[in-house]
Amino acid sequence: MGYAVVAFTPEELRGADSDHVEDRLVELGWDVINALATEPDQDGPTEEDCSSLSTSPSISFPAQAEQAPALQDEGRSTPASSAASRMY
Repeated sequence: MGYAVVAFTPEELRGADSDHVEDRLVELGWDVINALATEPDQDGPTEEDCSSLSTSPSISFPAQAEQAPALQDEGRSTPASSAASRMY
């Protein structure tokens, strides 16, 4: 079992407000999970539970230095949009 984390660079957001993008991704996240889940939902969150969740982290992390894109098997770099959206 793992975590799903999505990160977009300012260039990938293309001017979209990051808070609005984050809120929308949280709203749509349950639909995606339900569509892709391989295990039955056992007492998943209700709509009321989700509406009370905060999208703001309770802790902050230090800024990370920009990294070079990951190399694929053929030696080509992976675009940030596809690398950042993979689930681990």
